[in-house]
Amino acid sequence: MTTRVDTVVIGAGVSGLSCATRLRSQGISVTVIEKSERAGGVIQNAAEDGFLYELGPNSTLDGKPALRELIEQLDLTAQVVEAAPSSRNRYVVRDGRLCPLPLSPPDIFKSPLFGVSARIRLLAEAMVPGRRWNDGDDETVASFFKRRFGQDVVDYAVNPFVAGVYAGDPEQLSVVSAFPAVVEFEREHGSVLKGAVKSMKKRKAAGGTAARMLTFMRGMAQLTDAMAAYLGDDLRLACEVLSVQPTGGGWQVTVRSSRGEMELVTRALILALPAGPAASLVEPFEPDLAAKFARVPYAPIAIVHVDCPDEICGMTMDGFGFLVPAVEQRKILGAIFSSSLFPGRAPEGHNLLTVFLGGLRSPELAASDDETLKSMVTDELKMLLELKGEPVVRRITRWQQAIPQYSLGHGLLDAAVKEAEQRRGLYVSSNVSGGISVGDCVASGFDVADRVARRVHYGHESERNSL
Repeated sequence: MTTRVDTVVIGAGVSGLSCATRLRSQGISVTVIEKSERAGGVIQNAAEDGFLYELGPNSTLDGKPALRELIEQLDLTAQVVEAAPSSRNRYVVRDGRLCPLPLSPPDIFKSPLFGVSARIRLLAEAMVPGRRWNDGDDETVASFFKRRFGQDVVDYAVNPFVAGVYAGDPEQLSVVSAFPAVVEFEREHGSVLKGAVKSMKKRKAAGGTAARMLTFMRGMAQLTDAMAAYLGDDLRLACEVLSVQPTGGGWQVTVRSSRGEMELVTRALILALPAGPAASLVEPFEPDLAAKFARVPYAPIAIVHVDCPDEICGMTMDGFGFLVPAVEQRKILGAIFSSSLFPGRAPEGHNLLTVFLGGLRSPELAASDDETLKSMVTDELKMLLELKGEPVVRRITRWQQAIPQYSLGHGLLDAAVKEAEQRRGLYVSSNVSGGISVGDCVASGFDVADRVARRVHYGHESERNSL
């Protein structure tokens, strides 16, 4: 059986769903193929005994206009839950203790997080000569921030932040691909701090506000579930892609489901897949792009949800959570104070923590058995949080390929993706390019959909003009 459709999206994570939702809202016919039996990718929730567990991303920022538009389109505005004001409070472990992250320049001088020389270096960053950036240049995150702020800031601010966002290693991550804004600050203003201040003033002058941290009443999966419902029969779950072949004017995609095999003929093909599966599909006709996909490393993560009843807590968990620098040589990467961050995450009298282990720092820990993980996490929390009793580990989730790493030279993949799009009409909408946050994925999905729509509409116009 052969079916013709304007576009085919392979993969129903947040990127693929966002792209397909945008296409359909513009009147473009779309079919989404998903191998698993559920949509959403790593965005998953579980509710049990009064607890609401996030098994993937815990929240997102609404700084991207595309995300705000999507929420409104799906009628989810009333379901949005904003983070508590105390979420501004964040902690970093130093010398085995939780130290508040400074929130303003005066706080830097009072903070035990940085030594005296580091505090002076932070405030004097504007006087550090800027690098001359040429097209194609790259630098590791660790090298960039050491050059501008010094080693102490790398150890106790940059390293834990990279672990918290990417579960990655700043010695391997590309600053150009992972944090392009700070490169632009140095390029345009000669200073990261000057650039950040001017950017903030420009946003305020334009009437902009700081991005809100948010989730939804039933957790982050409420967003992807709403997109799946919007797509309806255009979303095909438990459907495997057997092959992809370029044709003269588009693509032929062979799929298999419980209903048998089917050929999809489409004008535009959108890959919304992790790098490995994407590499396998395009290797027969795009070997160079496939090789670049195959070189993208992924960080494995174990997520451990822990219940700390009020009676065992030796401190008030009044913030977002805490991060652990590598120099502290601890087992965990950090933890989110989930029930302090958002309401409805734990029953009265209980505190839900979401603890992370593994990453590129200690990838072997993500594969540890349940008992080992329980022991490591409870021991660490008892020491760091001054617990007066045993916390209860309630759930363990493992992601062997959790987050793609934008390693040094990642820009070569971005360039190859753009070239394949222009030459073949092969599009990529996934967190392997364009950012890893939920907001980034939605924005990327919308951007790709808009470019596909122009191609499809142009094709339709060409057909009409030829009649």
